[in-house]
Amino acid sequence: MRKLLLVVLILFLVMGAVSAQDNANGTADHVLKDREYNADIDDDGDPMLVEENGYIPVDVNVEEAWSLNVYIDRHDSAINGELDNVTYSHVDIPASVMNGDDEVPLGLGEHNIVYEFKFTNTTSIYSPEAYISESGVYFDFNFIRNSKTPQDSIYRFTSQFNIIPPIEPIVNTLNPNDVDITYSDSLSFYLKGLSSAEVDIYLDDDLFTSFEVDESPFEEEIDTTKLAIGSYNFVCIVKSENVYAEYNIDASTSNSMVRVNFVKSKVVKTPNRYITIINTTLNVCEIPELNPIYVNAPPLDITYTRSIPMRFEGQGEGDFKVYIDGEKVYDNSIMLEWENTIYAPTKDGSGNYFDVGAHDISFEFTSSDKYVLFNPEITLMSNILVFSFADAQQSSSFLNDKYIANTTLNIIDNGAQFIPIESDAVVRIVHTDDINLKIDTLPYAYNLTVFVDDVEIYDSYTTEDAISIKTFFARSSISETNERDIQTGTHKIRFEFKASYRYDVDVSFEDGELNFKFKQTGSGIEPDGVHYQFNTSLIVTEKEKTVHILKVKNHTYFDDTEFIVKMDEYEPETDEDWDDLDDDEEPPIGTQDVGIIISDENGVVYIGDELINVYEHLDWNYEFENEELPKAGIYTMKIINLADNTYDTAKFEVKKANRIFSKKYTSDDFNVLFTLDFSSCRSDLNSPCEITLNNEKKTIKVKKGTTKSKYEVLFKDIDPGTYTATFTLKGNEIYNDITLKSKVIVKKEAPKITYQKSGGNKLELTIDIGKSKSNAVLTVSAGGQQKKFTVNKNTKHLTVEFNSLPTGSYDVEIDFNGNERYTAKTLNTAIEITYSQPSVPEQTPDDNDKNPGKGFGNNSGGIGTGSGDSNALGSGNGTYNGKLSMNSNGFNGDLGSQGSGHGDGAKSYEITKNIKLDEGSNTLLIFLIIALILLILSFIYERREKDDPEEY
Repeated sequence: MRKLLLVVLILFLVMGAVSAQDNANGTADHVLKDREYNADIDDDGDPMLVEENGYIPVDVNVEEAWSLNVYIDRHDSAINGELDNVTYSHVDIPASVMNGDDEVPLGLGEHNIVYEFKFTNTTSIYSPEAYISESGVYFDFNFIRNSKTPQDSIYRFTSQFNIIPPIEPIVNTLNPNDVDITYSDSLSFYLKGLSSAEVDIYLDDDLFTSFEVDESPFEEEIDTTKLAIGSYNFVCIVKSENVYAEYNIDASTSNSMVRVNFVKSKVVKTPNRYITIINTTLNVCEIPELNPIYVNAPPLDITYTRSIPMRFEGQGEGDFKVYIDGEKVYDNSIMLEWENTIYAPTKDGSGNYFDVGAHDISFEFTSSDKYVLFNPEITLMSNILVFSFADAQQSSSFLNDKYIANTTLNIIDNGAQFIPIESDAVVRIVHTDDINLKIDTLPYAYNLTVFVDDVEIYDSYTTEDAISIKTFFARSSISETNERDIQTGTHKIRFEFKASYRYDVDVSFEDGELNFKFKQTGSGIEPDGVHYQFNTSLIVTEKEKTVHILKVKNHTYFDDTEFIVKMDEYEPETDEDWDDLDDDEEPPIGTQDVGIIISDENGVVYIGDELINVYEHLDWNYEFENEELPKAGIYTMKIINLADNTYDTAKFEVKKANRIFSKKYTSDDFNVLFTLDFSSCRSDLNSPCEITLNNEKKTIKVKKGTTKSKYEVLFKDIDPGTYTATFTLKGNEIYNDITLKSKVIVKKEAPKITYQKSGGNKLELTIDIGKSKSNAVLTVSAGGQQKKFTVNKNTKHLTVEFNSLPTGSYDVEIDFNGNERYTAKTLNTAIEITYSQPSVPEQTPDDNDKNPGKGFGNNSGGIGTGSGDSNALGSGNGTYNGKLSMNSNGFNGDLGSQGSGHGDGAKSYEITKNIKLDEGSNTLLIFLIIALILLILSFIYERREKDDPEEY
């Protein structure tokens, strides 16, 4: 039995020690209990580095509101309680912990951290992904499914990080030559050597644009097309992330471009951060005068009513115009890479064909690239004009060149009599489909020309028995012009054949084909050929769309809106080399060029192009950069398949983004100083921020300039107490209003009291409680005397006199009882009371005249007895409350008498140390008491067992 009790005793001792240790360490027990999800997000690499007094950047991607508490080294973070049911995508966790009401910065070295996310009353179940990079911690909550009943869900992640000394950025200022651009031209920015950086561009000290670098080399086109002619102070700031290298940096300007080059010179073990400032002048120059460049072109013969066929070679794009006798007959933007033949009509502005005969014809081409110089050549091949711009070279200056070719157009009377082909066959196609012809049978070569609405769309000398005629030319960019797009509806179509023999011709339209059956009726060859003509209708019906927007996922302004786009018509993927894909990534089965048009309630706000990947298994395959839009709001997305011009539309919402900033405060002398750090905000920060404390509101305009990101706001004369400060950074068309709260504690101040001894019986006091709002009492005690003074904010000096104390040494206590602003305070000192002795005539004592004398003390604190001669001081002992006795002197015994004296007894002080057991100590004490009782019981039980007689 005794052994059993000893085992129980040991268990109690262990349990008590563990419980006491946990409580003594101040552990937040709830972090370690009831875990619904727990993960360690550290990889095998080194812990994340955080600068001393800095922040841990945290990005959160989730569709619903969340709460976050953070525990560092098993202590509360300063943000706990502030992030409750928020929707922020980014927060900064200060590198500090709370110690009671005080925020304490973390020391250098490694620290443990727990991120505790909570979703309140939710049905969503997530599969979270978390990872750490040099720039922060990322949490991505991937939705899996919904549960049947709402519940609170908690996700906890543990990690480590290292606090390092602050990284002082390496600042370089470079001053390259001026950069010149032409009015309405864009400026190019080129950076090489850094794969991640932030770039801010300022013109005349105002932020012009900002962007992020995500690859090396990196090139960005800066839209300067709306800048007025003139010179601007151009400042470009490149801010790198932490890099483990040293760089040599240079900057140059040329060709409407600013170039920045980071050349790595050394690899280092501790991180560096670079801020590179490029300071130059941007000159917006006038457009130079038009420079015509004339090109030779051969004369061209065209049969009456026929169009002018043209082809192009080269790289680039531009505007192309054709004039006949000074009248413009063609004006379009063209791509030099086009493989299709395009046709310029030979009709005037009234719709009439130009007459038979010679005409002046001019061709004009203006390149979109103003820094390329062409050496074009124009030739005639199979009666098709070929414009070759293959010979090109880059120029260092802006070019305003126009290439002009003048020649003669001979319109020839065809002189032919057409034999009409009679048939009621009608051609029916779906929009963008080809017109398919079957020729049965022309054994010899023939010429076929096809017109739709009197516009030539096909002309060929051929022997083919199956021909497909395109009614639609696909585009690779929405900015291109559809050179051919026969729209839905009914059109006139004309087929003209020129054959060597005479035929009977029968025409039918079956199974989507127009069949021409030629039956030869003569055996002789016609020297001038035989011309046949068939006129009918072309009915074009609407095509079912081949692009489908199946799903949209909305995000904030600085994120991308995600789309699932299904394409029924696309270019099959033939490249089988997908080495750059991850193992779990599916290669696309094809790609398709699409045009993007985005509109709001006021009209079109964005036009662009995209190459969409097409996958066998549908997933998010198109992301639109919301920053291309002017503001947050509701938009309509129109995705056009450029292969057939079919499209689909979908509504999507660009949500306003949230900004986050950091705040700290210090409190001193009833003043509260807030330090607001906006360094995590983007460079477009230019908003008012309202700070409210104790019903007082202050507004500051915060603007993130080239260097400044911190602001200080001072609140004066705040009474001691606990307050809630609110900080509201006003939003705009892109940002939400953001309101943060912070608990502020203003403590009572200690009064400033000093003393100085003056003379034999005076004490000079100085006191500073200058910000008091009420009176206080100051008490000075010495020798049993108490002198009380009422003091206030105007009290600066007090003189305390002890005239009634007898000569001697006294302990002095100065006691300030405190008020609503100042704490109580006690000072202790000592004072020596001295008086000058009065002169007394000398007398001869008479032995027969010895009578009792009297002496009186100045305080009834003690009663002394004594004896003395006349003219002598009586002496005695005094007591005070039975605590302490001391020798004292009665004052001025009466002459010729002997008596007793009353003297002071000094006050005594009993110093008691109150020992307060903390919660852990109490717990341990309880366990020890229980263990002791069990031990006593075990001995009693054992003794009784020995005393009991044995039974048989």
